[in-house]
Amino acid sequence: MLLKTIGNYSEAELSDAVCSSLDANARNDMQKYAKAIHASLLGSPTVKVPKKEKPGKEVEAMRKFFLLLSKIRKQLHQYQSSTLEDKWHIVFTIDINFVTTMRTLNNVKQHHQSLVRSGVALEKSKLLAFFERGRLYEYLKYGTHSHGNWKDIAHNLEVSPTTANRYIDFQRIIKVYPRLIICELSFEAIVSSGKRLLDYLQTDEDLARQLREQLRPTHVLEKLYAGNFLHSSGEVTELLSEQAN
Repeated sequence: MLLKTIGNYSEAELSDAVCSSLDANARNDMQKYAKAIHASLLGSPTVKVPKKEKPGKEVEAMRKFFLLLSKIRKQLHQYQSSTLEDKWHIVFTIDINFVTTMRTLNNVKQHHQSLVRSGVALEKSKLLAFFERGRLYEYLKYGTHSHGNWKDIAHNLEVSPTTANRYIDFQRIIKVYPRLIICELSFEAIVSSGKRLLDYLQTDEDLARQLREQLRPTHVLEKLYAGNFLHSSGEVTELLSEQAN
């Protein structure tokens, strides 16, 4: 009964208990006993004990999924509040002189807003490119063409079949639910939650209907001013993200 109870603890917990409660001689003796017991237990166990699922992983996955649903609803509400042409404008200047251009807080806010908006537009534009990659891979994998077999084509394109499948999955999801594009979700978020999301949308008909609607007319504008483009200067002194504050 005691061994069964001890067996419920993790390897790390058992190791900590042994090191904190036994001296060196006792630990050596215990090692000998453990080896002797293990030797007599060699072979398949007569009773299969099912591995316990760690509840924390599923709870965390559900928490992330509900946050994703919340973000989808929020972005759809904002998007549906207007019927005007949607504007994806990527307009900003790289490496500008802050001393001469950021003279007022209003200048700072305008520049910051253009960077944020441009970043969001870039992400949405990237998703469109990923969608087209998925369409291309699906055609090459399943369509009728004269380019050879899919495995050789993938090798020639320098893309692994596993990666290509992720793009195919992405375009299949977006083809049915196009408004996911404007929900400010990453490619990884959509693909990794794809099965769970599709299952959920089978039960939430209203959300599914909203996501099935086509995108509004969209104007994509890119004006990127580079100047003397990102020349190297100095050394990296410290990384703030590695600090507690």
